[in-house]
Amino acid sequence: MLRQVVTVCGVVFGSASLVSQVFAQTTPAAIEAPPYTPEAPSNTPTPSPTPTNAPATPTVPRQTSTTETTPPVAPPPPTSTVARAAQAVAELVRIHGILRPDVVFSSAAVESFSNPNASAVTAAANPVLANLPAESRLSFQAAQSRFGIWIAEKESVRGHLEFDFIDFGKASPTVQALVRLRIASVEWSPIEPLTIAAGQDWDLHAPINPYGVNMVGGNFQAGNTGFMRHQLKALYKLGSSLELAAAIGLQSPNAAAKDGAVELARMPTFALRAVALLGKLGKVGLSGIVSRLRFAPGPDERHAVAGALALFGELTPYETLGVRFEAYVGRNVANLGALGISNGVRAQDVEEVAGFLSARQTFLAQHAVYGGYGIAHALDGDDVVPSYSYGTVLPGVVPPTSSATLAGTGPGIRWNQTLRIGYDYKPVKALAIAVEGFWYKTRHALAALDEVRLDSVRHALGFETAMVYTF
Repeated sequence: MLRQVVTVCGVVFGSASLVSQVFAQTTPAAIEAPPYTPEAPSNTPTPSPTPTNAPATPTVPRQTSTTETTPPVAPPPPTSTVARAAQAVAELVRIHGILRPDVVFSSAAVESFSNPNASAVTAAANPVLANLPAESRLSFQAAQSRFGIWIAEKESVRGHLEFDFIDFGKASPTVQALVRLRIASVEWSPIEPLTIAAGQDWDLHAPINPYGVNMVGGNFQAGNTGFMRHQLKALYKLGSSLELAAAIGLQSPNAAAKDGAVELARMPTFALRAVALLGKLGKVGLSGIVSRLRFAPGPDERHAVAGALALFGELTPYETLGVRFEAYVGRNVANLGALGISNGVRAQDVEEVAGFLSARQTFLAQHAVYGGYGIAHALDGDDVVPSYSYGTVLPGVVPPTSSATLAGTGPGIRWNQTLRIGYDYKPVKALAIAVEGFWYKTRHALAALDEVRLDSVRHALGFETAMVYTF
């Protein structure tokens, strides 16, 4: 009897040991098993169970016999109203711009479009208007920074807005800088080769600018004329080798409260442009602009023709070298809002010849050197009117130069030339750190009483250093 009890106990304990071993082998497989999934349809064969001692299946997705992988699942569309609106704006709007903190030093006074400051240097300063014109000076600027918005840029109808912060009437503003509207245009492409644009945009005439960090000053009044104009223009591409364009526009800006000669002339500008597209080599173009001026509307008014003819180009002789140029002849160019030096008045017209050449060579991928020369020369310099006036001058009294103010009679420059040489380093694609040296030699038209006490030919050497971030 005792022997039978011992035998039964042994069987029981042996069975328990066997059960514990089986449980120990099957528990890890159960823990690693995938979550529950619905049963397969009845017509799908049920896979045979995997042996408990088989290796675990890798979690890497399997490939088919053609090595194709399952494409990633697209993210679900935004569900909230705010998220959908943000996505629509991101698809419709592209923001771009340039941040340009800059330091300017010059050995003598310089001017920016007749204003004696360094906001966008265009010439050595008029000695009558500048404070201590022979002394050196230093300025910090952020005025040429800008931002813009393209709306539906890739669509057949699109809009473009661009602003900057330049104010030539302020020498070194900080929080006093004001926003300036540069571009406000609407474009429509009814068919692929044709673009029709209306609004304020780059002038159809002479559209090339030189290389350099002085973007707003860029050789203007020294061989470069193209600027902004309110206009209606059409551009048509004939294949891949030729572009033709035409425009009608406003004669020149009028920032006064009253309509003046610009509006009373009742005559727009007419411009034509033809550009040969040379593929990777670049492009070369010919453009012209013309209008009919009305000086001093009223009994003593005078009508005159104003216009210019320009040859321009942007070439890439080889991958790392860029060359830009412009050459033009014109009459009363400044009267048309273009940035030349010939400004006619009621008494006479003024003619000029001008041009610039600019080049940029990159090396070691991130480095570049660039430079350029520009000159503008009034052919009849004695007819150039001074850019300033003293108001009422009493007989026998010589007014101090500090009492002179800008008269709105044009640049008042007989001739102007500039040389710029620079270097820039781009540690990343969006950032350039540049140092640029400049030299200006300018002859101003002075009033008779100033010709005897001041030198009308001025020189200025200097440099600009800027950190330019483009987005």
